[in-house]
Amino acid sequence: MDKRWCTLERFSHPIDAVTVKSFLEGYGIPCVAMGLHVAPTHPFFSDPIELQVPKNRFEEAKALLEACRQQNVEMEQGD
Repeated sequence: MDKRWCTLERFSHPIDAVTVKSFLEGYGIPCVAMGLHVAPTHPFFSDPIELQVPKNRFEEAKALLEACRQQNVEMEQGD
């Protein structure tokens, strides 16, 4: 089993990273938000928060996130 992790997305704001992390974990995809605890304390000196998922779950996570975003766009256009 491949234990390597890869970056799915980068975020500037912790709330965005936590929201996506929670969404993916709800589907059983483990996530790690690298730099999450540095950003609030040093916002001008920190790198973006990297949301990482296991390499063998990357495509699944990417597809779930894209489907969610597409659904949100369609809902906004329907208003």
